Amino acid sequence: MQKTVNFSEHLEQSLERIGGRIGEHRENPETMNLPEREIVKESIKSIEREIVLEVPKETVSSQLTSPQPTPRAKDDTLPAYMEEENVEEIAKEKVKKLVEVTFQKGIEEAIRESKNFSPYIEDAFHDALVDKLLPILKERGVLK
Repeated sequence: MQKTVNFSEHLEQSLERIGGRIGEHRENPETMNLPEREIVKESIKSIEREIVLEVPKETVSSQLTSPQPTPRAKDDTLPAYMEEENVEEIAKEKVKKLVEVTFQKGIEEAIRESKNFSPYIEDAFHDALVDKLLPILKERGVLK
């Protein structure tokens, strides 16, 4: 697997971990026929389940509790359903920040941070991350 130089070491480790999980899901009869997007999402969720078992929620410190919403144009970081006007800007900022944490500090740190938010934010984070990682994983040959 060719590594892209401009990605952080944490992201490289995260991509390798996700790639390994994708391979496991492709071999699992229950998940092998899922669409690529769902396999990536299930891979992220399986990493999340491990992390949740490793670190109790009360020990997680959040850097994201009070993001300042900023007006902006459509952002391709967010899943399409979050671009609707009825979604609060603060929710959008939380998801965007979690994706940034993934790219800067790794998926493990972002997952730990996501546990401080509602299930809606967590699921939107998973969707946004899948959207961002699919092209990278395809480029690297992890997905077709």
